[in-house]
Amino acid sequence: LLTEGGEYEKILKLCASFRSAFDYLAVATPMLSNKQDIYTVASFIHSAYPLHEDEALLLMGHGTSGSDNESLCALAAALQNKDSRCYLASLIGEPDFSQTLQCILNAGFQKVTLAPLMLTAGTHAVKHLAGCSDSSWQNQCVAAGLTVTCNLTGLGEYPEIRELYLQHLSACIPEK
Repeated sequence: LLTEGGEYEKILKLCASFRSAFDYLAVATPMLSNKQDIYTVASFIHSAYPLHEDEALLLMGHGTSGSDNESLCALAAALQNKDSRCYLASLIGEPDFSQTLQCILNAGFQKVTLAPLMLTAGTHAVKHLAGCSDSSWQNQCVAAGLTVTCNLTGLGEYPEIRELYLQHLSACIPEK
């Protein structure tokens, strides 16, 4: 997972119920669980999505219920610190898509690249980000007057992100 929250808590609870069946069972921390990882991911995103001067990048995070999406908000801030053309909004909770879209428009951008901030570009990316319905982020951006490009590459397709996940896995395996 990318962040802590409801889904991560479900995984922890499920694993706890099976702990006695294994000699060792651990759950790695989510990818965005500390400041260094947030900075690393922000730097990676900045380099992975080259932008033209008149173009913004809007990433779609999933978000989570039962949490204030603290790590997504921290990543959104880190992205803005790295490049004022990089934005992040969430399907659930903050940062809010409508407010983020308004920020992009207020900044005067005419073009936006939409991309998922998700391990895989599954249903949310295909339906909610780049879908045909009026409520898709792509169509809301077009309705707001923006020229839209969709990049449906999941984060898991990038070796740098896979390496970060492997670091989290390695950190929860005890040395022998």
